[in-house]
Amino acid sequence: MSHKLFTQAEIEAGYYLRFVVDSILRSDQKTRYEGYRIGIQGSFLTPNEVRAWEELPPHPGGDDLLVNQAMVPLSSIAGARGAKKNAGNQPEE
Repeated sequence: MSHKLFTQAEIEAGYYLRFVVDSILRSDQKTRYEGYRIGIQGSFLTPNEVRAWEELPPHPGGDDLLVNQAMVPLSSIAGARGAKKNAGNQPEE
């Protein structure tokens, strides 16, 4: 359709057609943003992928997958807590 609707100069200038069928399937903004948040925090979407879907410009560093540093194995917390308790019971030298 681009070749039928745009001149060669317009095509070379970057004009294009885009059919966004996602917009038909989109729910409300809150639900969409919640899905984006889950995808970014789940490390399977990058911020720039989400920005592209919303037709926003890319952000520097936005192509990196993000991880939550607060998520650690439960066993490492239990071990650290046990070490603190034992340290408090040690006589001072």
